[in-house]
Amino acid sequence: MAAPSVDPRGVGGSRPAITCPTPPSDPAVTQFPTTPEQYRQLVEHNRRVAEDCRRATGPLVDRVDTVSAARDFDALREALGARQVSRLGLSYGTLLGKTYARLFPHRVRAAVFDGAVDHSIGFRRMASDEARVTEDVFTRFAKWCGEDVKCALHDRDVLAYYQGLLDRAPLPAQGVPDGVPAEQLGYGTYSALYAPANWPRLAGAPVSPPDP
Repeated sequence: MAAPSVDPRGVGGSRPAITCPTPPSDPAVTQFPTTPEQYRQLVEHNRRVAEDCRRATGPLVDRVDTVSAARDFDALREALGARQVSRLGLSYGTLLGKTYARLFPHRVRAAVFDGAVDHSIGFRRMASDEARVTEDVFTRFAKWCGEDVKCALHDRDVLAYYQGLLDRAPLPAQGVPDGVPAEQLGYGTYSALYAPANWPRLAGAPVSPPDP
């Protein structure tokens, strides 16, 4: 018998869902501003995204939070007639599981989380720590490519090659009229670095060769 589960409110198959007519990312608006004007454009774009989400979604948008989601899971436990539950938390599920355990400590039989999030350090420290760790993992990825012939970039200087791709962006891509911007290339790389099992796919990602 499969274990019961549920999509957190506002996402996946849950209804109603969060609806945002304006895409959060706009290739014309950099998410890494270096001038006051770029910063102003980013703030205005983010404000427009939020306002459109609120109009399209309604009151639910103010109630999509981790504490509410944790209480939803306890309502599921009660509906199933279970005295205690076991939780496996991956990525954001770590925070959701930790919140559930804090709210309902006596209802947790066992829990496994793949990461600990210390919210006492503040957003700026969390962002800088994540940036440092990501850079470290990318360096390890480059080292793996240099040592393992299974890496599609085995015969290249991976760090220089990647920098060359960023410098040449936007990169031509099928179905993307304006090409893939550097920021999107960075997000895709970040996602693939998450697990070493993804590294071969990252190394073999189809991109046009650098200019000679």
